[in-house]
Formats: sequence, structure tokens, C-alpha cells
Amino acid sequence: SSSSVLECGPIISILVFQCQSKERLNRLTAITWLSELIHHPYSGGDALLPFHSDILGAVMYCISDGEMEIRIVAERTNEDLLMLVKHTKAAFKLRPLLETLINELLNKEDVPTKLAALGWINMLMEKRKADMNEYIDDLLPVLLRTLSDPSDSVVLLNLQVLSRISMG
Repeated sequence: SSSSVLECGPIISILVFQCQSKERLNRLTAITWLSELIHHPYSGGDALLPFHSDILGAVMYCISDGEMEIRIVAERTNEDLLMLVKHTKAAFKLRPLLETLINELLNKEDVPTKLAALGWINMLMEKRKADMNEYIDDLLPVLLRTLSDPSDSVVLLNLQVLSRISMG
């Protein structure tokens, strides 16, 4: 008998690894597959929650890719993954996501990656405010440092995240 459920773990590991390939076609194929997996009828959606931080790391890597086609797919994949996590009723771990997001804010200089990371933090503050309070001590120094970013759009979104934190 054939199974409709896809075993995600090994596939996702390979795709995440290939998103950092030096070969353009490998990166494009990998990010496209990750995008499609999010919408897979049997193995997408909440079945991907155990892998969300790995997928997010790959997406963040590709969001600032030198190739526009890869950036476009990565931006769409980022939005889809963010919506998946935002609307899920299932439990998921915050720490791996936040470690990925903090790492992106600390180590990347490009505006698209910073905006995407701040968008995620903002959404998580809205969705799981009480749980996020546990991580404020880790987030605050990074967010305060990001206030001096040369990009106005990064600073504005950062202020929105900080205001959301202060409202709690």
C-alpha cells in the first residue's frame, strides 16, 4: 500500500542544506521545494512545525540572495511559513525560532533579512505574548542595537516590536 504522508525530516535537512549551495539552481530548487512543502496536503502545515526553525533559517539565508528569482521565492516562502505559524493551533517551540531570528539580526547586514526577522518577532509577540516574555532578556539587547540601523524601515519595524513588548 502506498502512503500519502511524506517523511519530512530527511527531505527538509537536504533542502535546508541546499539553500546554502554555491550553485544557483540548487538554491532555487531547494527554496521552491520548501515553499511547496508548506502547502503539501498531507505533510505540510502543522506537520512541518518540528522543522520550522530549520526552514526559517534556510528562508532567511535566501531572502538576501544575489539572484532576484531566489529572493522572490524566499520572500513568498517566508510569508507562507509566517502565516502557517501564526494561524496554527498546534504547540510549537519558541526557543529554536528565536535563536534563528536573533542570529539573523546580529549577523546579517541586509535590510530584507532584518525586516523579515523583525516581522517574525512582532508576530510571535502578538501570538504568544505570555510565552515570549521569557525571552525578553535575550531579545532586548538585540532590538536596542537594531535601533541604530541605517535603514529607516528596519528602525520603524523595530520600534513597533519594542512598543509591542512595552505594552505587555
